[in-house]
Amino acid sequence: YNTTDLTLEVASNLTLPDSVASDLGSYAVIIQVNKDKHVFLDTKHIGTALGQADRIPFLYDALEDYKKKNDEKDINDGRLPASVDPKSPPKRRANLVFDKDIPYKVMRQVMHTAAAAGYGEFKFIVQTNQ
Repeated sequence: YNTTDLTLEVASNLTLPDSVASDLGSYAVIIQVNKDKHVFLDTKHIGTALGQADRIPFLYDALEDYKKKNDEKDINDGRLPASVDPKSPPKRRANLVFDKDIPYKVMRQVMHTAAAAGYGEFKFIVQTNQ
């Protein structure tokens, strides 16, 4: 990952995949999933991704809470417009950090859940081979 605009404390038991890309979005919520499918919002463990549903309920609820707590701060910092039009909500970003051995199904569930909670722009955090 590009350390110029992001400080990332990787969750325990999580190995990042390799990549040659280095550009990374600046401000975004960080969702991490380790090899045991433990899900972290930033560095806080919030649950384990199990089941067949497209949406992960505990992740959705955590993102909704995160959004409510951070909207006022984000408006003051200029990351969100002062007046939010309910017909065209602001684009929120999520930096996604997956263990390299996570199945695509889990990745898809996390992305679907994040998008449903209003975090529809994604950046994948990977290690750079240098």
